[in-house]
Amino acid sequence: MIKRLFLKYIILFVLMVIGSSTGVQGGNSCFGTDTCSDVLNAWFNANMTYTSAFQSYFYGSPTSCGYECQNAANVPQCIEDCQLRRRNALAGAEMNLFSKALQTCTPITIDQCAAASAMAEQCMLDHDYLSYTDPEIRLAVYSQYSACRLASKVDLCQ
Repeated sequence: MIKRLFLKYIILFVLMVIGSSTGVQGGNSCFGTDTCSDVLNAWFNANMTYTSAFQSYFYGSPTSCGYECQNAANVPQCIEDCQLRRRNALAGAEMNLFSKALQTCTPITIDQCAAASAMAEQCMLDHDYLSYTDPEIRLAVYSQYSACRLASKVDLCQ
């Protein structure tokens, strides 16, 4: 699942880079001196970090807290601490994900808006929060969808 998701984002990244290279460089709304592709790449990295933290917290992947704590002196306390660490990691990854999404460049040209639209459409396919019944998981997936759509900046296209 992570490899498929990573491949889709690489394709979208290439589209955004092509779009950003044809646009007016002085007119983008990226922060600092980073190029649009640098900022978008930072968002993709934050998204992968969020995905890893999500998998770890909700699905115990690659290892469960029970497995990590099997030889601990106080197994219940170890599992509780492990879950708390994973939840905090997910919360930190979410903050970073939205921070990086806010920093992506505003699409200016028609090509950039087409790439932003493609990215926004892929966001819904990759983060279909409505398919989850558990409210906590649905909210976590919705957060990732929201950050993805925000990073696309599709709503700023006309």
